[in-house]
Amino acid sequence: IGNNNMDKSKIIAVDDQPENLQLIIETLKHDYAVVVTTSAKKALSLALRTPKAAAILLDVSMPEMNGFDVLSQLKSNVETQDIPVIFVTGHNDENDFEKGIALGASDFVIKPISPTLLKQRLKNCLSITNE
Repeated sequence: IGNNNMDKSKIIAVDDQPENLQLIIETLKHDYAVVVTTSAKKALSLALRTPKAAAILLDVSMPEMNGFDVLSQLKSNVETQDIPVIFVTGHNDENDFEKGIALGASDFVIKPISPTLLKQRLKNCLSITNE
């Protein structure tokens, strides 16, 4: 089995803090092809690219457009509605969780990011999607 990016599932990570993206890249780069952006709007266009992303890691609080708005747009587009979204957030707020799940989020990972937890949640999310 080749270990190049063509064989790896694509993960899109969206966060306005570059250090968070760096941690996500470091955590996932051996198992996934990680595409990152600090722009919520760019994330929407990345989600439409081929090959399709296996999952999207999405920050809730971002300047131009929050994660809930991004998720709503992803879920309302037939091209991107099936891509699982995991919120990566500093907010440990039950209302945010309920809102995210109601909009179609698959899971949440709370910042500061635990690499082990992130990998496990992503793995769980992808195995559910592939069943």
